[in-house]
Amino acid sequence: MITQRTRDILAIWSKDAELTVINTTATAGNYIGNGDPEDPATCPTPSGDTSAAGKQGTLCTFFKYVAGGLQPANKFVSLSPVYKTKYVPVKDGDSQWKSSVYFECHYFDVSLNPATGQPFWTAKSHVDLSGEAKKINGKWLLTRVSSATVGIPIP
Repeated sequence: MITQRTRDILAIWSKDAELTVINTTATAGNYIGNGDPEDPATCPTPSGDTSAAGKQGTLCTFFKYVAGGLQPANKFVSLSPVYKTKYVPVKDGDSQWKSSVYFECHYFDVSLNPATGQPFWTAKSHVDLSGEAKKINGKWLLTRVSSATVGIPIP
């Protein structure tokens, strides 16, 4: 199930897409190219290179080994407030479509509290994704983005 979800996420990224994670943890850095979750050559474990010019791995590396919502032990939900989501499509000088992209994901742990049987709803992380998408072969794909911590949304 998680491998299929990883493939589904990778399908909305271009083959040469770049994701830069901006934080102070060992998962910060650049994830470049797409990858296949069942191929260690294109989906290696994170390299640990958090330098500005370094490469942690591919997008597959990020989603398979880092993204909290895709780790088997986690029971997370992600809420993305629509009022903070923004896309601005324009044609570039070559008449190709591109768009700026911005949205937020607010992750909560919904594992069950054994005492009450109800979800914990503990806040786990609040991040944004800001960058660019392009229309490639008739399909909008993320091409170059960064992700960083954001505050809790207040409408």
